[in-house]
Amino acid sequence: MKRTILAICLLALGVVAVAFWSVDRSAQRPTVAVDEAEHRPPADHVVIPSAARSQLPRLPTGTVFSARYLFDLAAPAPLGHIEVAVQGNLQLAQAVQRDGVTWVPARLQNVSVRLSDAARKVLDFQTDDSALTHPWLLRADDDGHVREVRFAPGTPLAGQSVLAAFAYGLQLVRPAEANLAKWETDEADANGAFHAAYARVPSGNVVKTWSSGDARPGQRTTTTATHTLDTLGLQHLLLDERGTASTGNLDTRQFVAMSLTVDLLRAGTTDGQWALNLRPDALRTYTAATAAVHWHEDALPNRAFAEVLAGVQARAEQTDAAGRVNLRNEMTRAIAADPATVVRVEARLRERTLSEPAERVVIAALVGARTAAAQTAVGALIKDPELEEALRVRVLQSASLMTSPKPAFVATLVDLVGLSSDPAYRGAVATTLGASIAFLGEQHPQEAQIAINKFVDQAAVALGQRGGHHPFQAPLSTRLAWLAGLGNTGHPDALPLILGALTDPDELLRGAAALALRRQEPAACIDAMVTRMAKDSSVHVRENVVDAARDMGPAVTEALVKKALYYDESAFVRSAAAYTLSVWSADSPGMRAVLVDALKYEKHPDVAERLQNFIQQGRVAGSPTVMDSKVGAHP
Repeated sequence: MKRTILAICLLALGVVAVAFWSVDRSAQRPTVAVDEAEHRPPADHVVIPSAARSQLPRLPTGTVFSARYLFDLAAPAPLGHIEVAVQGNLQLAQAVQRDGVTWVPARLQNVSVRLSDAARKVLDFQTDDSALTHPWLLRADDDGHVREVRFAPGTPLAGQSVLAAFAYGLQLVRPAEANLAKWETDEADANGAFHAAYARVPSGNVVKTWSSGDARPGQRTTTTATHTLDTLGLQHLLLDERGTASTGNLDTRQFVAMSLTVDLLRAGTTDGQWALNLRPDALRTYTAATAAVHWHEDALPNRAFAEVLAGVQARAEQTDAAGRVNLRNEMTRAIAADPATVVRVEARLRERTLSEPAERVVIAALVGARTAAAQTAVGALIKDPELEEALRVRVLQSASLMTSPKPAFVATLVDLVGLSSDPAYRGAVATTLGASIAFLGEQHPQEAQIAINKFVDQAAVALGQRGGHHPFQAPLSTRLAWLAGLGNTGHPDALPLILGALTDPDELLRGAAALALRRQEPAACIDAMVTRMAKDSSVHVRENVVDAARDMGPAVTEALVKKALYYDESAFVRSAAAYTLSVWSADSPGMRAVLVDALKYEKHPDVAERLQNFIQQGRVAGSPTVMDSKVGAHP
C-alpha cells in the first residue's frame, strides 16, 4: 500500500499537538456552575427538539458535563515523556439549524490546565487557560454522526485538539433497526476514518470499539468508548484509547506508547444564552490536515520579526533539537503573518551571514510558511546559479519536505531539472521534485500528472534508458539521485524506469532501485522483488528489497519477508526482515509468533539478540543497516 509523508505528518500532528498542554493527575473534578437563565433566542435560530429516537438518545444538548482529558505519550529523548491533563465544565447548548445543517454550540468553562516538563519543550506559543473557553460548534447528523467541528480563529491549536476529542467522543451512531444488540458503522474524527463496532451490554449501556487502520498511519491504537445511559440520555462517557503513535519525525518506524482518556459526567443543564450569536461562517473547521497547514495563522508572533531573527541567531547553536523547533515555528509564523517579511528572509539567506545552525532554522521556517510568497522565494533561491551551491542544496533538501507545494513551485523544479547544466545539481533537484510531485498530486492531480510526464522523460535520459545514451554516461551519484526522485513520487509511471534499474550491473544502483519501490503498489512489483531476493548476490540490494517491503505492508510482501528471515544467508538481511516483522506486529500480533519461532533456529548472535528484543511486547530495538545510498531517498 502507498504511504506518504503527508499522512504521517498530519496524523502525528493530530496526536501530538495536544502535548502543548499539561498534566495534574491529583486534581479533582471542578465544581460545575450551571446556567439556567431564561432567554428568548433570535428569530433566525430554530431550536431542535431534544426528544430521542426510541432506541438511543440524541446528542445531549442543553447539558453540562464535568469533563476530563488525559493524554500520555512516551516520547523519546530529547523530548521525553509527555503527560497531559485538561479539565473543566463542558457545556452543550440546544442545537440550532442554519441552511438545513444542524449545529450544536459548545464551550469549556472553569478550565484547569498544567504543563509537564516534557510538554513544555514543544510549546511554540504561550497562552492562558482562558483561550480554551471560546465558544465553538460541532455539526451533527440526526443519526448521531459528528461530521465537523469548528473553532474561533483565536483558539490555540493544542486547545482545538483537546476540544475536538470531547466532540468526537460524544459520537454515538444509532442503528437502522431499533432493537439491534450489535451493529457497525463507518465514522470519522479529526484524524481520519475508522470502522466502529457497537454492542449493548446487559446493563443497557452501549460500548463502542474500533482500531486504527490504513487511513490513520500515524496511529496503531485500539479504542473503547462506554456510554452509560439513563432516562435523561447520556449520563457518563468514558473513552479509552491505547497503543502506539508516530512522534511526527518523518520516520514511520518511530512509534511510541500512547494513551488517551476522555471522561464526561453529566452535572446539570444550560439554556445556552452564551451561544445565541455564534455563527458557523465565522469559525474554522478543524482537522489534522487543516491544523498542519494553518496552525501558524492561529498564533501569530508577539515579537517583531527583527527580534525573532535575533533570537534565532543567538540561540540556534546553543539549544537542543526541540529548542530549534520552537525557534523555527516562531519564525514560520512571522513569515506567514507578513508577506514583506519574506523579502527580508530571502535577503538574509543570500548574504550568507548567518551561522549554519541559524541558516538551517531560517530555511526550514521559510519552507514551512506555505504561502505563495514564501514558495516563490524558495524557488528563486534554488534556481539562482550565482548563489553558492551549498546554500541551494540546503534549501532543496528542506523543500523536499514541503507538504503543500503549489503548482507554480513544482513547475519551477520541473524547469530547473531540465535546464541546469550541472548534472549533480540536477540530480539533487530531481530528488526534491519527486517528493513535491507526490505531495502536489494530493491536491492538484492534473498538474501533478503533467509534472510526472516531464519528470519521467528527463529521468529516462539521465538513467540511460532512452535516447541512445550509454547507461554509464551519467555519474553514478547523479543516477542514484534520479532514482531517489522516482521513488519519492510513488507514481506508477515511474515504475518501468525503477524496474529497469533493478537489473543494472552496479549494485548501488540496484540497491537504490530496490528502495525506490517502497511507495509503489506491491502487486505491481512483487515478482521483481522476489527475483532480486532469489538471484541477487548483493546483501545491499536484498536488504533494500526488505526495507521497501516494510513500507509496502504485509498484504502482498509477507511471504517474501518471512523467507528472508528464515533462509537468507546474510545476517544483515535477516536483521532487516526481523525488524520489518516487528514493525508489522503492531497491527498483526501473529507476526510476533514468527519472530519467536525464528529465534529457535537463528545462530548469529547479533540477529538472535535483535530477535529477542523484538519479541518483547511493545518494544522495537535496533534497526537494519542503513547504506549511504539511502540518504537521498527522503522518507
